[in-house]
Amino acid sequence: MKPRFLSTAGLAALLAFLSIPTHAETGEDLNAALAALRATYGADRQTFLASNLELSQPESAAFWPFYREYRLEVDKLGDSLVKVVLEYADAYPVVTDSRARKLLADYTSLEEKLAKTRATHVRRAAKIIPPAKALRWAQLEQRLDLALRLQLAGTIPLVPSTKPVE
Repeated sequence: MKPRFLSTAGLAALLAFLSIPTHAETGEDLNAALAALRATYGADRQTFLASNLELSQPESAAFWPFYREYRLEVDKLGDSLVKVVLEYADAYPVVTDSRARKLLADYTSLEEKLAKTRATHVRRAAKIIPPAKALRWAQLEQRLDLALRLQLAGTIPLVPSTKPVE
């Protein structure tokens, strides 16, 4: 069997990610870009997974309720990340050391929670569907998340290298 790296739905989702403007200039523009990105991403995600996981009927019956629960948890963390990004956008380009410390603390805390949530759910998935399909799901989720993060990174300018006066 020849491996499928991207299905039609996956390719459409990726193209939609890449069609969003790459540099939002204001917090409002960034908020709109993030909302559009998340809407497109969420709509195509389950279709992409369904076409690439090839679950049997009993596996589907067990997996999709679990998956919706997982997405709710991850999306809550995503909402918190959006708040951090918008806070950064509000401060940009004058990001003081104290503001940077807070943003770093918030960001690292969210990354830790996300990693913990993913690990917990990957272990649970391997009890719900065959381990090979659980691994495939984890790989697909990772690819989708990386595509989203790549697009998000394109909308967020780097902190200026010159130090602002506090």
